[in-house]
Amino acid sequence: MRRDLYILFAFCVLVIGVASPAAAITNHNLQWGFEVGDQFHYKSSGDQTFGFINFYIEINSLPNLRFDVVNFDDISLKRVHFSYCLENGTEMLSVAPWHAIAIGNWTLVQELLDSSSSSDYSWINTTTEWGISFTASKMERIDPETEWVLVNTTTITKFSKTDGVLNLASKVKVLDGGHTISGEITRIGVQSIPYLDIGIGVGIVAGIVVLAIIRLVYVKRR
Repeated sequence: MRRDLYILFAFCVLVIGVASPAAAITNHNLQWGFEVGDQFHYKSSGDQTFGFINFYIEINSLPNLRFDVVNFDDISLKRVHFSYCLENGTEMLSVAPWHAIAIGNWTLVQELLDSSSSSDYSWINTTTEWGISFTASKMERIDPETEWVLVNTTTITKFSKTDGVLNLASKVKVLDGGHTISGEITRIGVQSIPYLDIGIGVGIVAGIVVLAIIRLVYVKRR
């Protein structure tokens, strides 16, 4: 009976190890979640649409991730590694706020951003997305012909935990008096996290097998 229980315990440990998605990740469990040539499509909406509606990002190169990452820039893809393109394939210079970050250790990502910025963020951390939200107030001139007014600006940035690619960049400006100006880019065709789907499947199969082993042990004792 004791031998059967040892076998059951060893089997459960093995299943948990196989189901863990971060088991083979190095560099503080960080890695790029995409490859050279990958494209990510977006739509732009709101009052400020950056001069275009639909565009995509194409990855041109990937830097090596440092083993001893020390700040947020070490895990953030720089502009030199990707291109902005219109849907017809025309490359463009853009001011759209696109970013991508390494995946695999969201606690470390948060710590690196904390140490690299003095802004007071509200964290967004769900099973599918990681990001930040913050609001800042300052005097602005909306255009050269208007007076300076107090503007409260709320910025929201969300990344996919599947690949570390930007899902949403939103900025809403509320002017003194209540007038609102907004603009955002939203990713099109966001996929679920593959390892969660795999993990659920593995968990179901493992549960069935464990129950079968327990039943076998019970029958043998009888």
